[in-house]
Amino acid sequence: MTLLDNLLDLSKLESEGFKYTFKKEKLSKCIENAIKDMSGLITSKNIKISFKKLKFDDTMEFDVSKLLQVFRNLLSNAIKYAPEKSIITLSVIDKNQSLLFSISD
Repeated sequence: MTLLDNLLDLSKLESEGFKYTFKKEKLSKCIENAIKDMSGLITSKNIKISFKKLKFDDTMEFDVSKLLQVFRNLLSNAIKYAPEKSIITLSVIDKNQSLLFSISD
């Protein structure tokens, strides 16, 4: 289903019919939802996810569904290529009025 959604979005991008719906949301909530969405795959590979609670306000305006799709894709790739029993670390850093997201294994 995710692959189909990605193909449909690509088609919309090419036809210039792609629209964003921005709303204020916590970035950490979007990341946590992506982790929950990928929990089956995480469990099947016996992988642990490390994402620590942020100590700053990470509320910003973004298209929740589009960014969630990006985080799911990044997590899916990290899980796919990470060895079993490894740890995937996600982090958000507050840097000069910007938020920096990183993912590593």
